[in-house]
Parts: sequence; structure tokens; C-alpha cells
Amino acid sequence: MKNKLLIFLIFCFVMILGGCEVESNPLMPQSLNFNDPIPFDELGAGIVSFERISADGGSQGVCIINALNRTTHGFSGMYNGPSISPDGSKIAFSKYSNSNTIYDVYMMNIDGSNLINISNMNGQDNYPSWTGDSKNILFLNTVFPNFLYSVNIDNIQIKTILFQSQDFWMTTPVSVYNSKNMIFSDGVDVKLFDSETSNISTLCAPQIGGTFTPCWSPNGLNVAFVVVKYDNVGNDYFAVGGIVQIYNIQTNELKTIYEWSCNKHIDWAGSNELSVCWSPDGNKLLFNKSADGLESHIYIVNIDGTGLKQITNEPGVCDRSVSWTK
Repeated sequence: MKNKLLIFLIFCFVMILGGCEVESNPLMPQSLNFNDPIPFDELGAGIVSFERISADGGSQGVCIINALNRTTHGFSGMYNGPSISPDGSKIAFSKYSNSNTIYDVYMMNIDGSNLINISNMNGQDNYPSWTGDSKNILFLNTVFPNFLYSVNIDNIQIKTILFQSQDFWMTTPVSVYNSKNMIFSDGVDVKLFDSETSNISTLCAPQIGGTFTPCWSPNGLNVAFVVVKYDNVGNDYFAVGGIVQIYNIQTNELKTIYEWSCNKHIDWAGSNELSVCWSPDGNKLLFNKSADGLESHIYIVNIDGTGLKQITNEPGVCDRSVSWTK
């Protein structure tokens, strides 16, 4: 009888501890069912992350592809503009805070553990990106007056990098090379910001449509970005195609890698409509190709424009905000 009572008490104690553990971590993300038959051989190596949106415009969550281990996993919920750290250990994104009216920037480990709010500021905090050492996250506060901030992930200290005047407007995440040269889009041109001199200049002016997610190549010699083709001037809600381009900063050559057309792609969240990123070795690009309605999928292409392959293929979803690290 005593043994039965002792076993019962131990069972109750374990259940209480388990309940406390769940209660202490209410932000632990739930798994996302992500079953696309990924062509891992096309990716070769590295870890890829992207945001998946459902057919009704609601966010399904963030999807992660580990090309080396040939595995996939994901987390359900609102994970806007996910960006994986260069060392592949963490992922940053923006999501509603507890008020459900304010976006904050969050960070978690790649396995979904240790989810924390790292901005918690007034206004809308969006478009997180990483410095090359995986120690700092850049993000934009998008309620005017706008600021570009940097937060150190070790001590969660936030500092102001740049104040946005009315002369320009950041509309996509910032890409950093050597902790000095930062590039971003103002919606039309690709801008270069020198963090040492605070000088802002136009790096590239495609003059075709709206530019999205410019990003440095691993060697810092080229910039890739996507140009959105709209159905008419000033219509920010429907796109009729896109162009993946590479700009060489030494030769000033602008090269079109791939171009496509579609019948009015719906833009649910502005600056994340289209995205592009480099492979870790700088020989390939990943981008999301818009289709009719909301639908969009991830594709891979060589930087000479050959070898186009589709990576994700779940019907009726919008895959976007792609990032790739070694």
C-alpha cells in the first residue's frame, strides 16, 4: 500500500512539474506540416528558410529546409519576413506582440526553442536581417519618423543606425557586407548606406518597376534583387510579373537573370511580395516567383540564368521571404 501511495505521489509531482514547464514557455511555436517533395540535390548544401501564406492570406508559418541533412521542418503562426542567421543557428522574424496590434521582432533557435522578443518598442518593427557575424539583427521601425535599428543578440542592447528622412524610404530588409556597406530598396532604386560616413547614395536604378530585397553576394562584388512589374503605374496591389537581376558594382553592369509574367499577383504585405537570396557559394540564386492570384513558389537558378528549377510546390500557397545560409 505504501509503495502504491509513493508511486502515486511521484506521478502527481511529475505532472505538476510538466504543467509548470509548459506554462513557463507559452511562446514555444507549434510544428507546421510541411511536406513538399524538396529536390535536395538542386540546393546542395546549407539551410533555407521562407514564409508560407495560405490561400486566404493568413500566415501558415515559417518553413525550414536543411539541404545537408535532407530534412524539412516548420513552425505554424505569424512569422513575417523570416531571416536565418549566417551561422544557421537562429531565425529572426516579426510578429504580433501580446497586444495583437503591434509588430515586434522576435528571435528563436532553429529548432523553435528560446523564442524571445528582441525589440519591444513603440511602432511597427519589421524586416529583420543579420550582420555577417550572426551577432546583430537589423530591423526597421516603420511608423514615421522611421529608424533603422541594430540589436545585439547577446545582451539585447538596441542602438540607432539610421534615421529615415523624407528624402528616402526603406521598403525592404537591409543587406550588410563587412559591417559597413548596407544596401536597401526605397521602392524604386537600390540604395547604398555607408555606416561609417552616414552617406546614402543610389547604387543602381533599374527604372522598370519596384525593386525588392537587394542582397550582397558572398564576395561583396555583386548585388541581386527582384524588380516587380506592375499592371499600371502606381498600382501597389497587383503585379503582372517580375525580373531577377544582378548588378556588378565594379563594372556597373546590370544583367537580367530570369523574367516571368503572371496575371495579377495579389500583394498581401507590400515589401515581402518578392524576394531573392544567394547560395552560400555565390553560384546560385533562390527567389520566389509570383503566379496568378496569391500563389508563389520558390525557384533556384544559376547566376548565368541557366538551370531553373522549382523548389516548393504546395498548391494554392504563397512562399516568400526566402533566405539561405551555409
